[in-house]
Amino acid sequence: MARYAQALGAVCFTGVTPELMALYHEVDRIWDTQPTGGGRGSNFGGARDPKLAWRACFQSPGWQ
Repeated sequence: MARYAQALGAVCFTGVTPELMALYHEVDRIWDTQPTGGGRGSNFGGARDPKLAWRACFQSPGWQ
């Protein structure tokens, strides 16, 4: 999970890499086994999809 969070934190600069997607799928499998309630699919109910995180980079003022 820590490796995924670190890689996701750099997504604005690296883009969505194959390694990031692999880490996302690993973390997502772990979340699938956990009861997350109604928050599944939100920013709070599991791993954030790297593609959505990357798109958010450009919606944030001053992202550089």
